[in-house]
Order: sequence, then structure tokens, then C-alpha cells
Amino acid sequence: MLLRFLLVGSGFSLSYALLNAGLVSVGAPPFWTALLLYAAAIPLAYSAQRQFAFRAETPRSGAFLVYLATQLGSFALVAGITTRFVSQVFWADMALFLVTAAAAAVLSFAVNKTFAFDRTD
Repeated sequence: MLLRFLLVGSGFSLSYALLNAGLVSVGAPPFWTALLLYAAAIPLAYSAQRQFAFRAETPRSGAFLVYLATQLGSFALVAGITTRFVSQVFWADMALFLVTAAAAAVLSFAVNKTFAFDRTD
């Protein structure tokens, strides 16, 4: 389940990064492009996580709101830490991003497994 969760998350992250970079490189406004792509990706990623990663045919009531909150919280955590502790040294900044993103992913997995997709209630 965790591997499937990471595959979905990684796939959406890579797709987001490539689409964002591609659209900005042809003149799309960076802020609005990033915002719109992120907003479009959340419901699609939720569906993929629900159906593929967690295989939850009937998620808990409010599961999408839990998923949305974890995505926004993860984004805030990664952005907050990586922008405040940037060193301008590529490998140090890359390591900081990867460690922070991994921590956010583990937290997101635990919260979603427990509060959104676990049907033991």
C-alpha cells in the first residue's frame, strides 16, 4: 500500500513539475500556472490514491477534505522549510527538499490511511 501511495504521489509530482516548467517556459504566468495545476491535480490524485493506493471503494465520510487538508499541509510544510533554510548550495538544498518531502509524504500517508481511507469504523 505504501509503495502504491508513493508511486501515485511521485507520478503526480513529476507530471506537475513537467507541466509547470513547460507552460512557464512558453510564457504562462508562473504563479497562476502553479496554482491552477496544483488545484487541478488534487482531485485527480485523490481519486488515484483512493482507487489504486488504498483501494478504498467506500472511503470515510469527509475523506476528500482530509486528503485536501493533508495536501495543503504537506505543501505548506515543504515550502515553509525549504524556503527558509535555503543555502544556495545545490546538493544541500536538494537534500533538504528530499528529506522534508519524504517526511511530508509519510505524514500524509499515515493521516490518509487512518482518517480518510481506513474502513474499520
